[in-house]
Amino acid sequence: MAGDLRAQRFADIWRSAPLFRQLREGPLGGKCGVCEYRALCGGCRARAFALTGDVLAADPSCAYDPTGNETLIEPARAIAYGDDFTPALVWADAARERMERIPSFVRGW
Repeated sequence: MAGDLRAQRFADIWRSAPLFRQLREGPLGGKCGVCEYRALCGGCRARAFALTGDVLAADPSCAYDPTGNETLIEPARAIAYGDDFTPALVWADAARERMERIPSFVRGW
């Protein structure tokens, strides 16, 4: 258990609980630890824990075999709880126009 929301604020639990610190800062194990997509993906921590008992173990359901090369994709910047969010990806004009042609009941907007 990471904390009790009835007794602590979520932000305090998020910042100080050993489990959440481990998830944010701990080194991933197995192939997830050497995967060039680890900064973007990181694998499923819940599945790793459920099947191995180690929250930082490799995701056993991942079919990708990492090459071990340097990380290919890095996040644009670190995002912390409570920070303002600015999307890094922006729709191209042609893509936006194409989306606008889709009826709103299909888009769900």
